[in-house]
Amino acid sequence: MIAIRELSGVYRTAYSDAAAILRGMWPVLLMLSAYFVTVVMGYFSVPLLVTTPIGKIILRMLLFCGFAYVAAPLYVALHRYVAYGETRWVPSRAEYGTAANIYTAYAALSILLWFAPIIAGETLSALGLNAAGILCVLFGLLAVWLVMVRLTTLLPMTALSPERAGWSPALSQSRHRFWFVFMASNGPSAPFAAVLMILYQAAHNETMTYLPWWIFSCLAMLGMQIIPLAVGTRLYQRFATTSW
Repeated sequence: MIAIRELSGVYRTAYSDAAAILRGMWPVLLMLSAYFVTVVMGYFSVPLLVTTPIGKIILRMLLFCGFAYVAAPLYVALHRYVAYGETRWVPSRAEYGTAANIYTAYAALSILLWFAPIIAGETLSALGLNAAGILCVLFGLLAVWLVMVRLTTLLPMTALSPERAGWSPALSQSRHRFWFVFMASNGPSAPFAAVLMILYQAAHNETMTYLPWWIFSCLAMLGMQIIPLAVGTRLYQRFATTSW
């Protein structure tokens, strides 16, 4: 049974860490916001370059992988700030070396996992198997979500201890703790996900002007990134001694 008191402590710590990041690492957050804007603009510009559905999906996947590459040092710096209070306002790839490179690799693999069911579903639909394509996407994304919950500590492990980072130790750390890790990693960021959905609907209905939409969207995306990052970092520190 999930300990409510224990989860409430995780939630308080997550919001406290997020507030600390806002105070101590705001230049990194500004850089991430600039990257977010660039990625979103690139996402919606993809149809100008390719016209086929699969081509659009693959190009967008590559766009996110590119984001993972350029943003990896920033995320490593944020993990290390949460764990150690280490402040780096303009972190570089050279500064973090192996950690940034491994972080890029695992982040890119995670992106590929998320896109795999979508690509497979679109391929099935192109072959005339529309129902199979829809089921592939739905069940595939659900499976990836469950796997990513089990891998919650993978990226924090990569940022803090790149020499031991891997799928096996991350899976070991979440073994027999799935529901706790699920609630801890998804719950605190849920309000920001709800805000992002509202903003998406506002953009679709054209009920909000561009400037406030961009501002609130960046804040919501930062919340969806920072809070799980902080939670994952704390969970890794907590379970770092788990045998594997």
